Amino acid sequence: MPLADGGLDAAIVAVGSPQAYEEALAALGPRGRLVVFSGLSPSADQVAAPSLNRLHYYEQTVVGAYGCAFRHGVEALDLLASGTLPVADLISHRLPLGDLRRGLDIVAQRSGMKVHLYPLGQAAAVAS
Repeated sequence: MPLADGGLDAAIVAVGSPQAYEEALAALGPRGRLVVFSGLSPSADQVAAPSLNRLHYYEQTVVGAYGCAFRHGVEALDLLASGTLPVADLISHRLPLGDLRRGLDIVAQRSGMKVHLYPLGQAAAVAS
């Protein structure tokens, strides 16, 4: 997918999709940088090999990025618990634990943002 303007300076893939990585690599321009920010599931950990000549002659770079420390987790939990960080709109489906199969289907079909499963009897177990 070459771009008319010479390609991307940088691409950050933040979804676990082999296709996203392949498209990002194809869209990089000269001296472009691909940032691998999301891992892949073990069953999907196969991405078409990039052209080493393209990487070489276009001076492209592929870098991994993973950065979090224990303190980041603590801060995130504090923000969530206090309600300071609104996240309700990120949850597309709230299902009872008994609907695990349906939840897995939603994830497999990529038809939702986040699926939360709740133990039976919890007030938050609202079918979406």
